[in-house]
Amino acid sequence: MHYSKSRIIWLSVLLGSLSAYGPLLVDMYLPAFPIMESDFHTSASMIQISLTMCLAGLAIGPIFMGAWSDRVGRKKPLVIGTSLAIIACFLSLVTHNIWLFFLLRFIQGLASSAGQVVTRAVAKDLFNGKQLTKFIALLMAINGIFPIISPLIGSLLLRYTSWQGIFGFIGGAGLLLLLGLIFGFKETHKLSPADQKATSTRLNVQTVFKDRPFICFVLIQGLVYGAMFCYISGSSFMLQNVFSLSKSTFSLIYGINGIGIILMAELSTVLINWFTELEQLKLGLIGGSSVVSVF
Repeated sequence: MHYSKSRIIWLSVLLGSLSAYGPLLVDMYLPAFPIMESDFHTSASMIQISLTMCLAGLAIGPIFMGAWSDRVGRKKPLVIGTSLAIIACFLSLVTHNIWLFFLLRFIQGLASSAGQVVTRAVAKDLFNGKQLTKFIALLMAINGIFPIISPLIGSLLLRYTSWQGIFGFIGGAGLLLLLGLIFGFKETHKLSPADQKATSTRLNVQTVFKDRPFICFVLIQGLVYGAMFCYISGSSFMLQNVFSLSKSTFSLIYGINGIGIILMAELSTVLINWFTELEQLKLGLIGGSSVVSVF
């Protein structure tokens, strides 16, 4: 199916922003960790648990979101998931109980996981082959911008407001995405009678978990992201409290990770002309492991 350049750009921005909404919930409030530790009258490890709760939602959500979108279409899960994440963000503004905050963080992660999963399914609905690889790389490049700008925006907001203002900003951004979904996105998944059957969905899930190559790729991505989030959860306290960096300097250093994501996502669109996706994955793992071993 052929799409105009302007349509592809619009879909890239919308889907890329939706897929990055979950990471936005993770990254933007990192500069506020030391402040939240004081406001909630709790320990640094408890504040880090709020990050873990959001990540738990982001991890559990995809198990259901993909199958759900196959049964009801792509737009409905995206609209409902984004709406729930927005509500949970705004409720965070008025909570002073750390345990209730944990629950809201879990809901935020669970609901926003729709954006991460369903946007990939939409890309598969619209494109295939090398065109699909290039479009996914474009989504990843847009996605990679958010780790750069999120902590910077968070630290800027902290100059004028509290950590609650950060969640208010995230909720407002979610509202803009929701409007874009409602008025600027058309359903891409053609439903068949088989798609409506829960038994078919269960069989599809069972088939996926029996697919050894798929499980291998999931483990690779899980371990890579696990290592990255070990850094994310501790970097705010380490760089600000131990190395005495300002919130702005911490945000700039943290943004280097996002620059790496953007550069490698763009590089993959060039390398696809010489290397397959699997070969690129092997090169990336070898290169990443080599760099980490230096430290």
